[in-house]
Amino acid sequence: MHKEKLDIAGINFEFLRLDALVIGSGAAGLNAAVQLHENGIEKISVITEKWGGGTSNNAGSDKQTYHRLAADGPEGDSVLDMAESLFKGGAMHGDIALIEAALSSQAFYNLVSAGVPFPFDRYGRFPGYLTDHDPKGRGTSAGPLTSKLMFEALARKVVEANIPILDRYQVIKLLTTSGPQGDKLIGVLALSLGSDPDAKANYLLIQAENTILATGGPGGLYEASVYPESQVGAMGLAMDIGAKACNLTESQFGIASTKFRWNLSGSYQQVIPRYYSVDEAGREYEFLSEYFTRPADLINAIFLKGYQWPFDARKVDNQGSSLIDLLVYQEKYIFNRRVFIDYRSNLKGSDGEEISISEGGDLLKEYLANSNVNADTPILRLEQMNRPAIDLYRRNRIDLYTEALEIDVCAQHCNGGLVASVWWESNISNLFPVGEVNGSHGVYRPGGSALNAGQVGGIRASQMIKSRNKSFKVKRSAFIYSVENQIYDLFNTGDYEESIPEAQNNEKEFSILKTRMSESAGFIRNEQKIKKAILNCLEQKERVFALSIPTNGYSACELFRLREHLISQLCFLKAIDLHIANGGESRGSYIILKQTGSKSLPWVNKTLCYDLEEPPCFTSENQLQLWFADDELNTEWQEVRSIPVDTEWFETLWKDFRNNKIVGS
Repeated sequence: MHKEKLDIAGINFEFLRLDALVIGSGAAGLNAAVQLHENGIEKISVITEKWGGGTSNNAGSDKQTYHRLAADGPEGDSVLDMAESLFKGGAMHGDIALIEAALSSQAFYNLVSAGVPFPFDRYGRFPGYLTDHDPKGRGTSAGPLTSKLMFEALARKVVEANIPILDRYQVIKLLTTSGPQGDKLIGVLALSLGSDPDAKANYLLIQAENTILATGGPGGLYEASVYPESQVGAMGLAMDIGAKACNLTESQFGIASTKFRWNLSGSYQQVIPRYYSVDEAGREYEFLSEYFTRPADLINAIFLKGYQWPFDARKVDNQGSSLIDLLVYQEKYIFNRRVFIDYRSNLKGSDGEEISISEGGDLLKEYLANSNVNADTPILRLEQMNRPAIDLYRRNRIDLYTEALEIDVCAQHCNGGLVASVWWESNISNLFPVGEVNGSHGVYRPGGSALNAGQVGGIRASQMIKSRNKSFKVKRSAFIYSVENQIYDLFNTGDYEESIPEAQNNEKEFSILKTRMSESAGFIRNEQKIKKAILNCLEQKERVFALSIPTNGYSACELFRLREHLISQLCFLKAIDLHIANGGESRGSYIILKQTGSKSLPWVNKTLCYDLEEPPCFTSENQLQLWFADDELNTEWQEVRSIPVDTEWFETLWKDFRNNKIVGS
């Protein structure tokens, strides 16, 4: 790749021109790059802060699920059936649900062909299993590291296609131009992340005819997070230029280990481990036994937590599985105790006596029998059921045979994100959000459907990009003229030549930001905390944006990231505030506490009240969208589109397809 040298606003840049740029190196971004290459787009590059640093290559579970059409299941399935399952999760557009269902088989078999080892039987069928919010057994898995295997397979294809990788670059600004059809993305500005923390900042300016944003979810926003530490997100970059976002109220939270960030779902729960807490004096508490009426109810709740891993506001009542999440939170944040899951010993009652899993229900007994599991302790049961789940922790220097796992209820996934068309294009033309940064899902989604959505998004975006004229619509001189003022404004919020000392204090600022998000926008929310958090976020944003851009590369990187996080956080907090103000109640993976409510929870020395949202209702039949215009945050409610029911006569469709009238319609 040939890079030119430029000087704009007194700053030196390297300069590059591309037909298409992919930002992010996770499974969604790499698939998008492969799809662009296979669709004949020539000048492509992937830009990434750290090759393999995203969630795909660094996250999983006991048996990480990929969700696709159950073509091989005994129950029978169809594209429409799958679309309806996605759509009825709430606050999701029906046409998007139909597309994710229709292309799920293509996306899945692309991965199979790329070498992802999804298991098949001797007849060539790919069997599935039930996952959360999935009535048809559409789940499949390549093991605890399904998304890592996807990353590795797609990375091989990127290398084979000779697609250049711009590694160790942080995108700090998306660059636009205005026209009669609205704003259009024409390039990006990136900061080189060299190995020397004391080096001067160096910048790369890229003119890109099309840009696929595949930077994942907002991993850096929460203190209690199971996102990999290398996954921080960059949604705020798009919102900063006026890209619309939707469903930012809808994140998922669940029990995870904290020393090594990992979801404790599936067999990690189904072997019925011991939960306990420890106070500052070292005293242990069998805290779950104090709240569950019978040992059988406790065992059943832990077992179901395997299937029902994300916290679910509907699964708290009647000693449901999500009561466990609330009790973990109470131990940690109200009683200030450390909380653990231990595989070395069985559950204990409040009297300290061991509880036998023989007291569990028929569902547990049938599951263990079918899995040929009959050992006496959780670790031996896990060894029989899923040895790779043990090996995973051992590779990360944790031996489940000798130590317990410290846990928390952590942010894990965002169902919302940037608004996009049925071709995965933002309201900012030529910007295509793909993967978790795309807000295609609403309140509930089947487990594993996010992996499918990321693959489908790359297919759709590449089809749209292929349908357009490949030649540069913005000449080099016109591009530089269009972005000159944007670059000048970026570097002149303070004195570029002379850094203010506070600019070096980013670690403290990040801690303030993350703590605020976990305390106010986690899985337990209330109106007063949200409003206070918005004011505090605005105060911090004003303070941080007044700082000058440091000349030091490392300090500049941290300040740009802090700015992006503050933009994202403000939008998330504002969305939650508006959801509550419009009558939104507890739903999905969070509870909104109230003074009075139809539901109540025992909580220390008082009762917590809340109401469940009962669809159909205003907030489930509409999406809350937010976007910036002229530095003001705008909002509107958009009615959810239904699943399309029209079918095309084949001969007419074939004619339109031959005449290139389908893509973009």
